[in-house]
Amino acid sequence: MDSKYKISISGPEVSIDKETSDDTLVKNIISILFSFGSSPVNANSPVLTTPLVKGMRPTNKKTRGHKPVSVVRPEVEDLQITSVPETYKAYWNELKTKADKVLLLLALAKDAGIEELNTSEVARLARKVNDKIEAKNVMGILIAHSKAGKVFMDTKNGFLKLRISEEGIRYLKK
Repeated sequence: MDSKYKISISGPEVSIDKETSDDTLVKNIISILFSFGSSPVNANSPVLTTPLVKGMRPTNKKTRGHKPVSVVRPEVEDLQITSVPETYKAYWNELKTKADKVLLLLALAKDAGIEELNTSEVARLARKVNDKIEAKNVMGILIAHSKAGKVFMDTKNGFLKLRISEEGIRYLKK
């Protein structure tokens, strides 16, 4: 291998200057440095306790396993919804808050036979009507409607499940 690299370790920084375009070795060196974690391999090692590559910061977060990811079920993905339903208020014209819009999405899903949705499914249905409601914001958006009894929030298997109540359906009727 005729590649030449200059590796400098000073303070908490590790800088790698290469003189060729082959960067697989650089990636290997970086992965080895980060695999040391917070303690050096031996006391005489020139590798610092928290090696850094320029532009990167170490995180102090402990790994707590894998966080469950909520997925969109196929029946929700295949659901055809319209922003101007016949029995409810219009999505864009008559509903002013995002909470009301999420409530309408829950009502349309219930009419299609889907009793409860998770936050990812609500976000997916919102994208179908060209709205941007992020899954991480759904719970905060619906707090007021939950307190008013228009929507029920449950946690099942680590996921937030949302169901619309009869009060919520009456609220959305024209």
